[in-house]
Amino acid sequence: MHLPIKLAAGTVLAFTAAGTAQEVTVASWGDSHRTAQSVQLAKDGEGDVPGAMSLPPETRILERLRRREDVQLAGWPSNVLVGFLIGCGIILLSETAYDRFKKHADYKMQIREIGIRLDASDSEIEEIGDKIPDIAYALSIPIEHVIEALRAIRHAGVKNYDEAWLRLRPTIKASRFSGASFEDTAETLKMVSRALNIDAQALPRVVDKILAVGREKDISSRDLLEHLPDVLPTAVDDRGYTGVLGLEQIIADLQTVSGQVRLNRIAVEQLEAFYSEFSSEEFHQRLEEAGYDVKGALKDADKAGASKGTALLNLIADDVLETPELIPQLFHNEQSAAAAKAILLNPEEWRRNRPSVD
Repeated sequence: MHLPIKLAAGTVLAFTAAGTAQEVTVASWGDSHRTAQSVQLAKDGEGDVPGAMSLPPETRILERLRRREDVQLAGWPSNVLVGFLIGCGIILLSETAYDRFKKHADYKMQIREIGIRLDASDSEIEEIGDKIPDIAYALSIPIEHVIEALRAIRHAGVKNYDEAWLRLRPTIKASRFSGASFEDTAETLKMVSRALNIDAQALPRVVDKILAVGREKDISSRDLLEHLPDVLPTAVDDRGYTGVLGLEQIIADLQTVSGQVRLNRIAVEQLEAFYSEFSSEEFHQRLEEAGYDVKGALKDADKAGASKGTALLNLIADDVLETPELIPQLFHNEQSAAAAKAILLNPEEWRRNRPSVD
């Protein structure tokens, strides 16, 4: 029995039950009177495939087929091909070889698309294609996941090849250990780094800070990645937080305000209101009217290079701890007062969460 595969006009390649391949000349397709010259492609050492002696028979056959650009299947259904080749002991099927070739072509196309969008040069695109398998192997994840992460970074607004490459490993790490999607992770890291003026080279530290909270505290890393972007504007504009230290301060405030419950939108809104009211002129005026030397505290903080916000909190902390009724008198916004209560009535917890340099 032969399984014919059409090569060119008047020629077919037929596999015999012994596993050899014969190139057969025919007068017409389907003609039973054929003259043939046997070419045993599967025989060790024969053929023009480099390193043929070291290759299994099925690989040598497929390599020879691959090198013939005029190979065409002769209309045989794929299930027939699969069944027959398995019956002949040819494990590596033509369909599998095709799938591998197609995957390789798809991979190259995806890499080039991403590279172009990142304004990468041809050599940089080649570098991306070479390094992605290494990263996948090092992190024990599929190549497709690395590509997905790189695409998510581009969709997050990163248009520079060098920056995207610096963001790749931190993004994968944060997504992998938090459970957040690549898209959400890449977007959050972009917003954090740009709002707090954090260079892409410092992103590994940022990710470590976020993941450490998930390991040590009640707040999950995934919740933190979800809610950090919401509180960034007021943290930067009203509190002046910046850099990795600023991120640590925001995380500490979120931890304290959320308390022993899961971080949610309510805690975020309370902290946003607290930041906004705490930095307002009206609040400073109320402190002055209550007898606190606001200007002196701010001046001392400037001289020491310390946080002005922390200086004001320290100014009222002892009095509020002794007389909690002061909170609604000083903080008129209900949400802001809730955050102030969590922070000022739990000073040890708040200071424990804060960076040691603060």
